[in-house]
Amino acid sequence: MYRIGCYYRLSDEDRKQGESQSIQNQRKIVTNFIRVHPEFLDGSITEFCDDGITGTGSYRPGLDSLLSKIKSGNINCVIVKDASRLGRNYIDSGFLQERFFPEHNVRFVSVIDGYDSLSQPRDSLAFNNIINDLYSKDLSEKVKSVKYSKARNGEIAGGPVCYGFRKDPQDKYSYLIDAPAARIVQKIFYLADMGYNPREIAVILNKKNISTPALYKKSHNVPVSIPSKSAENLQWTGGIVYRLLRNPRFTGDGVFGQHTRLLPGRAESTVPVPEKDWIVHYGYYPALVSKKVFLKVQKNMNAKTGQIRGASYRKNPNNLFRHKIICGGCGCPAGTGHNKTGFFYRCPTKKEFRTLECPSSVVHSSTITRVIQNVLNAYINTCCNIKPGNVDKETRILSTLKCKKEDISGSKLKLYEEYRSGTISREYYLSQKKYLLNSETELIKRIYVLEEQLSSLKEEERNKRQRLTEMKNIKEIDQSVIDNFVEKVVLYPHKIKIVWKFQDIEQ
Repeated sequence: MYRIGCYYRLSDEDRKQGESQSIQNQRKIVTNFIRVHPEFLDGSITEFCDDGITGTGSYRPGLDSLLSKIKSGNINCVIVKDASRLGRNYIDSGFLQERFFPEHNVRFVSVIDGYDSLSQPRDSLAFNNIINDLYSKDLSEKVKSVKYSKARNGEIAGGPVCYGFRKDPQDKYSYLIDAPAARIVQKIFYLADMGYNPREIAVILNKKNISTPALYKKSHNVPVSIPSKSAENLQWTGGIVYRLLRNPRFTGDGVFGQHTRLLPGRAESTVPVPEKDWIVHYGYYPALVSKKVFLKVQKNMNAKTGQIRGASYRKNPNNLFRHKIICGGCGCPAGTGHNKTGFFYRCPTKKEFRTLECPSSVVHSSTITRVIQNVLNAYINTCCNIKPGNVDKETRILSTLKCKKEDISGSKLKLYEEYRSGTISREYYLSQKKYLLNSETELIKRIYVLEEQLSSLKEEERNKRQRLTEMKNIKEIDQSVIDNFVEKVVLYPHKIKIVWKFQDIEQ
């Protein structure tokens, strides 16, 4: 008997396309499919849903729950409307369809694609996965291009409103001062100007029971960047104050493009952009603090670099992960310490505020380096065992399409000869010629697209082999390895999440 998991995903982009992509529509299609296939009628059905979540991102609680149920043996059949629901990243989708599902004896059905793993080879969806991935990347680039174009024209809109401001109801590209929040921002800068560091300011704000930006926005029904139950929602930390003090918007400058994502849809792959590449519109916001005060605060903070992280963070030669360790509980940069067991990292929030329940724990540097070593070795071994199947398959498809194009050329010549000999009528000749020309045009388009895809796949394969070559020469985890391969490390109570400069892996 099948234990069926029905997975539905609706992204914000899908929502713009209307009812055809809605959760209700996906459920209807999947339900109707189950109804007309008797082998599913006696099975149990569990639904998993991700609403408003991109298919390129790693944060998909519905899918995570489905995979967890599969691992525990509670699900042995997965049904989706189409394969793109699993994700538009062809690497992730391919892993699920070609590795994860078969290893757990899970039957996978994609209704619209007409695919059923019970009766069809696993690689028959590979081409669709690549198309979905390319579509997603293309869409991401187009959206980014539009945003940058609007920003250059002075239309810096979209995303959560900066703390201290509110949107002008008459003009979506204009902002007004949010007086209660603005007073807190001004107080923070006043304290910083008086010589208080971010941690000390945080303590003062907590003693006065002042709401954090996240709590303030929630109480006023203002969207926040990432809804969370983290410490940032509960109390002020040095990290929160530090980020506010570094925000040039409080001087009235509209800034766009301070950060970018290495991987489309993946917030954890966000990295800072050099200041020279920012798009800045002076006087875009009403100013909350003077530029004189702002610059003075920046100068003082630059002179005390490492204050928020602790002196040991800067000076200790054992600190391989300088500026890369983040607490997964509250998002603060990790502090450092040393005991008889060695060099370790911990969340500074927990030390500062005894009443704050940050779930993070102490993690030794040796533990992190061991995880990185194991993951890199596993990655090398995995990649060495993977044959460039996609390249070979696309090459075969391309060869087939080119043969079909030659066949059409032959058919056109034969058709003309038959017409000249009087075997076929002029009307039949013209209709068939039109059909062949249309078919030839379509083939030419497909060949062009496939050649572009094949070129990208070959380039990706070359890059992968180059990375493997580099990693094979690694004898030990040192500073150069960390700098070349690790973007950042996020610490959780029972998990270390490593954000690589080439892909995400969780341990």
